[in-house]
Amino acid sequence: MLKEVLKHVKTVAIGGHVRPDGDCVGSCLGLYQYIKENYEEIQADVYLEDIPDSFHFIKAAKEIRHEVPDKKEYDLFIVLDCGDKERLGFSKALFEHAKETFCVDHHIRDRKSVV
Repeated sequence: MLKEVLKHVKTVAIGGHVRPDGDCVGSCLGLYQYIKENYEEIQADVYLEDIPDSFHFIKAAKEIRHEVPDKKEYDLFIVLDCGDKERLGFSKALFEHAKETFCVDHHIRDRKSVV
């Protein structure tokens, strides 16, 4: 499935919910590292609020972006561990301007809140 989602994508943003916890940080950074290592042709960026110090041991933690660059548009925005675009916080703007979006979330949610 991921291979299909990434087909023809040159840029991808990855984001999760506000106040990121272990599920959010681990899934976002894991996917980021996977894309960087297996899809060298894709420019990937991960956007999260400040993460707890206990997660800074993760290799890619230092590459997390905490601000949205002006006028940045991605081919794809992948939302992990979050089913409500309002909970994306500062990265909501990137989600709304992305050409395509893809959400992977394990939380039970009201259909009205689905991104």
